[in-house]
Amino acid sequence: MALYHELVEMAARCPKHTYDTERCVYLHKGGPTVRIAEIGWRLNALGGMSAMTGAAEFIAYKGYEEDVCEIDAAWDRIGSWRG
Repeated sequence: MALYHELVEMAARCPKHTYDTERCVYLHKGGPTVRIAEIGWRLNALGGMSAMTGAAEFIAYKGYEEDVCEIDAAWDRIGSWRG
């Protein structure tokens, strides 16, 4: 669960999308940030697809459902995850 909470904290620290700026929590320059990739690989090692899916659902549950599509792209090809 600590990794789930870390993902939510990352989203909470990111400024909300405004007219002038794009909100980008888990991606940087078109690819995943190093930490988000590490979290994806760790969740995959701990519980596979169910752990990764649980993390995405937890992010949405905590009110950051708009950021789940970034998780989808960031974790593409980690384990059996396909974004």
